[in-house]
Amino acid sequence: MGCDHSGRDLAEAELREALLLNSNLSGTDLSGANLSGADLDRADLSNSNLSGASMRNSHAVRANFSNANLQKTKLQKARLDRAILKKANLTKARLQNARLYNANLSRAILSGANLSEANLEQANLNKAKLDNSQAKLANFNKAKLDDADLSYGDFTKANFKGASLMDADLTGANLTGADFSTADLSDAIFDEAILGNAIWPNHKRCKPQSVGECL
Repeated sequence: MGCDHSGRDLAEAELREALLLNSNLSGTDLSGANLSGADLDRADLSNSNLSGASMRNSHAVRANFSNANLQKTKLQKARLDRAILKKANLTKARLQNARLYNANLSRAILSGANLSEANLEQANLNKAKLDNSQAKLANFNKAKLDDADLSYGDFTKANFKGASLMDADLTGANLTGADFSTADLSDAIFDEAILGNAIWPNHKRCKPQSVGECL
């Protein structure tokens, strides 16, 4: 707890349910490590390598993952509320049912990530890449997604109520049944997007055959 492990090689380490809150793990190699159930609240993991690590059910509230490598990291049911993930690489990460309330994911890469049923309420995803991601039933309530790339992702029945998606790219995205009530869609791109039964900012429900525009 509160230890300095910065720059260490902890690849494949067994750290299940470890108490690492407030610890300095910046620049640490934790690739393939088992951190399931670990307490990483307020830990500094900036520039660390967590690729392929298991962080299921871990707590990392207010932790700093800036510029961290989280490719293919298993983060199911992890608690990342208010965590800093600026420019983090979460390509193909597994974030099903994860909590990212008010987290900072600006410019983060989530290409191909699984965010199904994840809670990203009030999260900052400005300029983030979520292309080809799976985000069915995900909660983006009041999230910031300005200039974000959501192209070809699956956002079936996702909640975008009150979210800001100015200049966002949703080309080819599956938005069936998604809720955009009171969202800001200024200059957002919906080319080829599937919008059947989606709810538009004016509370209009799109017709089932809607593609590219809300009919």
